[in-house]
Amino acid sequence: MMIKEAKTLSLMAQEVGRKKDARKWTDFADKTSKLVNERMWDETTGFYYSVDKKNHSFTFMTRDLKRQEIIGFLALWAGVAPPDRAAILFKTLSDPSKFWRSYGIPSLSAQDPWYSPDVDYCCKWNGPVWLLWNYMVYEGLKQYGYTNEAKALAMKMMACVTTQLSKNHNFWESYSPDNEVLNCPPNYIWDSIMAKILIEDANY
Repeated sequence: MMIKEAKTLSLMAQEVGRKKDARKWTDFADKTSKLVNERMWDETTGFYYSVDKKNHSFTFMTRDLKRQEIIGFLALWAGVAPPDRAAILFKTLSDPSKFWRSYGIPSLSAQDPWYSPDVDYCCKWNGPVWLLWNYMVYEGLKQYGYTNEAKALAMKMMACVTTQLSKNHNFWESYSPDNEVLNCPPNYIWDSIMAKILIEDANY
């Protein structure tokens, strides 16, 4: 997210003629991207993971940080992943047994033992679909040329929303990737991201 912000600040600085500031933010984005690729990519599993802040290992205290979460795909959204790694990420993303679920991209791989697709309380991040984060994945797919797949993800997001609107007339905090039963706070403003989806990709 910091990389994406820095790139945006660089574009803003260029727009107003502040070339020095533009270079500063571009340098920051490039340096941080290099570190992400050096420290957060695991060659064995082909994924970006969180790392320990102090030693950059994939372990925090006794906990294994090699859990395939939706955050690993933000490397596409931020333009960090080299093309070969983007292809590996896409293979994982498009796997129905992991992330390519009926109603969008879950926050945690369906193969993870902690995966829970049921939206049965507030603020779950071990399975439910969060539309804003799905939008980031959608944008990342487009940036790397996976246009048809981005459209397919947009369709999944739209199906998840329209299914609930037809059932109970609510937008929701999060959605189940696998079923239509929800029990979480309704009417969240961030679901308005679907209006942007409609504007950008109106082939429904």
